[in-house]
Formats: sequence, C-alpha cells, structure tokens
Amino acid sequence: MVHLKKEMKSFLRKIFFAKSYLYLYPYSSLNLDNDLERIYEAEYFDRNTILRGKNISKNQFSLWEKWNLFRGYHSFDALGFFSGTKFNHQNRTYIIGTIYPNPIMVIGFYFTTLTLGFILYSKVSTNDSYEILEMILPVAILSIVLLSSLLYFRRRIGNSVEQELKIKKTHHNKG
Repeated sequence: MVHLKKEMKSFLRKIFFAKSYLYLYPYSSLNLDNDLERIYEAEYFDRNTILRGKNISKNQFSLWEKWNLFRGYHSFDALGFFSGTKFNHQNRTYIIGTIYPNPIMVIGFYFTTLTLGFILYSKVSTNDSYEILEMILPVAILSIVLLSSLLYFRRRIGNSVEQELKIKKTHHNKG
C-alpha cells in the first residue's frame, strides 16, 4: 500500500511537471528560520531578496519570485513556486523541496496538446482540409511555447531558492 502511494505521488509529480529534491542547508536550523523570516518580512521593493514567501506550518514554507511577468504578491501570481519542508538529521538541516510550475500553464499545455491531437485526428479523417492545416502550426507553436516556459520557470525558481538560501542538492534526490 505504501509503495502504491509512493508510485502515485511520483506519477502525479510527473503529470504536473513538479520536481522534488533533498537539499542540505549549510547552517543551523535557527539560521534557516531567520533567512525565511527575512524573506517573509521583506518589503516588496527590497533589493536584498529576490523571493517572496509565506510560512505554511511549523516546518513547511512556500517561496516564489517577486518578479515574473506579473507582480508576485501571492504564490498563485508566480510562474513557478517552491514548497519546502525542513527537518534536522544528525545535526544537519535539510529541506525537502518540491518545485512546481504555474498550474494554469500546465493546464494550458495539456489543453493545447489535446487540441493539436484532435486537429491532427480530424486532418487524417477528412483527407487534408486546408483550414485544418492552417490551425496545426499555431497550436503546435503555442504548445511548445507553453512547455518550454513552464520548464524554464520551474528551473528558474529552483535556482533562485538555491541562490537565496545557499542550499545544495544532495545525492539522495527523488528526481
């Protein structure tokens, strides 16, 4: 049962283009709390931090970039966000971090891909209609743009969090 739950979680992460990593924080847990508090309380135009965030519970937090294409007042404004769980093991501070792209971009990618599939299917069944050929290229380009941008912003928020908190991925990553 536990193995099935783990496999389902992994499958859902792949569908939603989420990535999980185990990070090592080089300082104490108290320093991590102070760093996170600095991010939470930073003014919007404060140049000392590139992130915004909120505390979810005692050991969980969420971070996102201040500026993307929108102003990042909230995590749902961001084009990617980082969800972290902190814990201590053998006097070391670790963060299990999951990086998510914006859900609207994921839905948009799947919608355009399904639309492209229906267009290609109708092209095959209607013997090369010219109107259908005109629709294939724009929908395919939109699908590629959405996929590349969601992967880009997912990588970008991961790099921003690593830079801001000075954390390093460990060799025990989930992938």
